[in-house]
Amino acid sequence: MRKLFFLGLLGVATAAQAQDSVTGMCTDWGYSVETCACAVELLHTQIGDPAYKDYEAIGQIYRRNGQDGMAMVEAWDAAIAQTGADLSTTNTIGQYFSDAIAACE
Repeated sequence: MRKLFFLGLLGVATAAQAQDSVTGMCTDWGYSVETCACAVELLHTQIGDPAYKDYEAIGQIYRRNGQDGMAMVEAWDAAIAQTGADLSTTNTIGQYFSDAIAACE
């Protein structure tokens, strides 16, 4: 019984680690897991795989920067600078994401 409980906890930890940064940003902002899952699916469908992967990579750096104590705007700007992404493009994707979250609430 204990072994099964431990394996269950391990599965929960693994699932949390597997969460992508776009979903993580959404839940960090206080939205439910269900809302975020819906919004991420909508966003991914709207922008496609290559753009989603780029946005997810930026999100990883952004979240790490936030965990290191940077304010939101500073953390985002630093992630953009580090990846060389186009700010206008990421802002457009961010608006799509906000719209998707609103649609899923």
